[in-house]
Amino acid sequence: ELEKNGTVDVPNDTGGVDTAVIYSSEHGAISVYPGPERFALANHIELGAIEKYGPEIGQQLALRMYQDMVVADEEFGFRLSALGREGLNLLNDGFIEHIKTEGVPEAPIMH
Repeated sequence: ELEKNGTVDVPNDTGGVDTAVIYSSEHGAISVYPGPERFALANHIELGAIEKYGPEIGQQLALRMYQDMVVADEEFGFRLSALGREGLNLLNDGFIEHIKTEGVPEAPIMH
């Protein structure tokens, strides 16, 4: 997304500015930050796998999914695989749809 859409500087709560990558699709666009994106992945992938298969198997399945989401690139290190890009697109499109139907939450939502 960085190469495709670039970045945007967004004011933060402390009066400074954070740089975010712009995610854009036919559903809309949002700014994406690494921390919340990682938290959302953990919440959707890890928690879902652990709830369905138990801690031991669920953690192994989540790790395998993370491994499948990246590929090694000699020039750039790890990059998203096709599966990784598809997964993050689904996640971010879900965020956009949620914002369209429910609006922007007043406070962070913890699941």
